[in-house]
Amino acid sequence: MALDLDPPRSGSAASEPKLAQRVAAEIERDIADGVRQVGESLGTEHDLVARYGVSRSVLREALTLVTWSGLAEMRRGKTGGLVVTTPSEATTAWGLHSYLDFVVADISELLALRRDVEELAVTLAIQRLSAADLPAFQALDEAYDRASDTPSKLGVGSAILHQITATSRNPMLSLLLSALSGLMVERMSRRGSGPGGLMAPAEAISALRLDVLHAVMGAASGRAFAACAQAFDSFAEMAAAPPGPVPTSSEELAGVMQIIGVGGAPKLAEKVAQRIRARMVSEGLGAGAHLGSEVELMTAHGVSRGVVREAIRILERLSVVTMVRGKGGGLRALAPDSRPIVRRTAAFLRAKGVRQHHLEEVATMLGLAAAEKAARDPAAANRVATLLPRIAAMKSGSLKDLAFAYFGLVKTLSGGGAIGVVIDILAELYGAGDEAWAGRGVVKSVAPERVAELAEAVRAGHPALARRRMVMIQRSGAVVRSPAAP
Repeated sequence: MALDLDPPRSGSAASEPKLAQRVAAEIERDIADGVRQVGESLGTEHDLVARYGVSRSVLREALTLVTWSGLAEMRRGKTGGLVVTTPSEATTAWGLHSYLDFVVADISELLALRRDVEELAVTLAIQRLSAADLPAFQALDEAYDRASDTPSKLGVGSAILHQITATSRNPMLSLLLSALSGLMVERMSRRGSGPGGLMAPAEAISALRLDVLHAVMGAASGRAFAACAQAFDSFAEMAAAPPGPVPTSSEELAGVMQIIGVGGAPKLAEKVAQRIRARMVSEGLGAGAHLGSEVELMTAHGVSRGVVREAIRILERLSVVTMVRGKGGGLRALAPDSRPIVRRTAAFLRAKGVRQHHLEEVATMLGLAAAEKAARDPAAANRVATLLPRIAAMKSGSLKDLAFAYFGLVKTLSGGGAIGVVIDILAELYGAGDEAWAGRGVVKSVAPERVAELAEAVRAGHPALARRRMVMIQRSGAVVRSPAAP
């Protein structure tokens, strides 16, 4: 449920996905709506052809897309068919990171959001760590002491970060951290920071992760944030270093990503999709750009037709390319469309049991991040000013209305990018939320003057003040009463 704050997309190829993509989206919606639970079958291939009214070949292409998303898989036998599965975090994070590659302007934006996600995870881990978590923390402490080489230390450092995120008890933070970490490593490697350039500072960062582990165990938030700040200073130095020769081997990149724990070794088709995507982003290839015919792509990447076609399906699933048939055709770039990745990511989070308070934690963090980002962007004040009349006119409505007004404000402040995509994921989850929660109260009044004050802080280019104004909006943006109250 992407918020309607962006201009309409142009081009029929972008607005009209191919039939197999539409069928895949319909199957995913049926799964997300709880038509079948994990382990249940949606039917045999014959059943699905009849249900969705398509040919067997179209259905099989749609099933390839659904299987790649991790929501279901085809199984043989009497109890087989299309069986609902729990998508893996690695697969979902890889898809999100791949899409974000097209909408994140530069690595500083990526670093800023990843810092905010990590700091929130640390804050919640300190609050929520229980006696049952301590053995895992102690085991990681001992594992780091035993680590004798750089790869081992990187592995433990990554495990520490994952354990802290798990202790936050917020599945959305874990997913976001995996996606942002993967993209950050890929961006650094793409500009010439190969394994040699990443490994040395990464070992120092792993030592800082150990400091964070100790601080979380000891409920020492100040020490935890100080260690996080040092780690992100190192990340910023790595990002600012002069670029070197760009690595030509995706296996090299995959190895680094695996060592630091941001994804397993990708399949061959995923590697090819990653190379095509890297070319599109690095060369700034916009909508309509010709990426090559099937034969040209086979030759360029040294793979079979089947691998190229699977790679193309992966990119089509991200809604960033389309294959044009006939004379003058071939693979062409599309303007990125967040809707498919938003639906798939939301479906994964529902399967992981995401709850309203998880979403509110992330939404609060994003509001502060967007306010700070806006204060560094001269065009942001005008964007926020366009929202003031709409917010001022909001006299009453449901709590969900208030949530969507807030989402709209945050997305407008951010100007899109990674924050905008995550806001759309939140909106998708809220939009399909519990109606009992939605009707629990109504907004009696809103405070447009708070938004006006935020706009002034943004216009003044004052990030700290903009964050504080956002805190005031979050704390006192509305007066809520029960529907039964007079």
